[in-house]
This record gives sequence, structure tokens and C-alpha cells, in this order.
Amino acid sequence: DDSKAIQEAIDYAQESAVGSVHLTGNRNYLIKSGLTLKEGTELKLDRNSKILVDGNFRVVTLEKSSSISGGTIEVVNPIFQSDVLYLDGKYEYYGIWNTTQVNNVRLINSSGSLKGTALSLFAGGSSHQITFVNFDTIGISGFETGLKLETVDPGDGSYSWINGNTFENFSMEQCLTFIELIGDVTVPNESSGNVFENLQIQLGTKTENVLVVDGSANTFDGVIWDTQLLSQQAPVIRLSEQSKGNQVMTNLESSYIEDNGIQNQVSPK
Repeated sequence: DDSKAIQEAIDYAQESAVGSVHLTGNRNYLIKSGLTLKEGTELKLDRNSKILVDGNFRVVTLEKSSSISGGTIEVVNPIFQSDVLYLDGKYEYYGIWNTTQVNNVRLINSSGSLKGTALSLFAGGSSHQITFVNFDTIGISGFETGLKLETVDPGDGSYSWINGNTFENFSMEQCLTFIELIGDVTVPNESSGNVFENLQIQLGTKTENVLVVDGSANTFDGVIWDTQLLSQQAPVIRLSEQSKGNQVMTNLESSYIEDNGIQNQVSPK
């Protein structure tokens, strides 16, 4: 179990201002408990390095101005039903001074369970926010949900939001739901202005949804492959009653799209 050693390296990187932890070589690193990337730290993996996840726990939590890049994080235990990469709005990722970044990493559940979420963003408390974070060149396979953005009303008159983030060059396969936005068109729990570009989504026989969208002014642009593999010709892109002014550009026919929102624009590529 390499969990303790990797976390100690991350802690030391923050405390000593070294900043970076590098997992090297064509080898596997087994973890049985979650890791926290502390503010100002960076976790790098070589191209053929793997973190193997054995158990059910949140794998990597990224604090503000932390980052992860390279390699593969692979879930190998079918009991897993948590999040692989997790950002919590309580850390208030905000503005161009925030250097949080996720790039060039593959998130895979090879256990066959189709459980868990590969990349999860959550904001649900007073002024909890995730804004202007870049996610680039991510591969996702084998999860219940590939990418989830969720905002919750704090319930005390305050606001939470996930706005203005960029998700670019995502390649996704073998998920029940590929992308899900949960929230509303505006405060108190707003999910708006997020950009999803160059999506490559491979459908499968177990696919239930490609996009499930709440929120406003989000844009989606990508190619969706092999509709003939779907178990039935039913909507796989769903814009809810809590959606407004979103733009969706894919190659899917209208029969695969259900729009219950207002002022959404859905068009073929």
C-alpha cells in the first residue's frame, strides 16, 4: 500500500515549498486510502505510471491551486462507488490567480462494475465556488458517471456556484452517464458558462445518457459515436426544466435529444 508514502511526499512538498511530487517509471502504485493534494502542490505521473485504486474511497481531492497530470488512475476493485478526482467548492477555486489544473490523465474503472464518478466538482455551501479551472486531455472509461458538476442551495440565503470552467479534449467510453450538470440557471446554486470542447464520446450497449443538463449558458461541442449500439432509440441528451440558454452542437439526430428548458440551442455539427 503506497497511500501513506505518497501522502507524506505531498505533505512534505507543501511544507518545504518543493511543490512537486513525481511518480516515475513504468510501474504501478497501489493505494488503499485517499490522497489530498494540498494547496500549492503538484502530482506528476510518467506516461506509463499507474495509481491502482483498491477499495471504496474518494481517491484524490484537489485543494485550491493544486494540480495533477500524466499517467493513469485505475480502479481495480468492484466495490468502488466514490469519486476518483474531486474538487470541493469550499476551497473557493476562483480567478486567474488560482492555478488548479487537471491535464493529460486517464481515469479508468477496469473492475467491470460501472460504478463511481471519474471527475466530480461540487459546491454546496456559502460562497463555495469553482471558477476558471481548466481540465484538458482527459480519458475516462468504465464509470456510472464520467463527469459531474453539482451545485446545491446552501439553504441560508447565501450562494454556491460552478461557473466559467473549461473542459477540453475529453475522450470518454463505457459510462452509463457521460456528463451531468446538477444545479439551476442562477443563484442560489448556479451552474453556468462552463465550456466543453472537442468531446469524443463512444456509446455502448449500457449507455443511458450522454448529457444531462441543468444550468445556463453552458456550451457543448463534440462527436458522439455509434448510436446503433444503444439498446433503444430514446433521448440520450436531456436538457431539464432548470436549463436556459445552453448550446449543444453534436452529430446526433433530434430523436436523441429532449429539451425541456428555455432558449437552449441544439444543432447538428
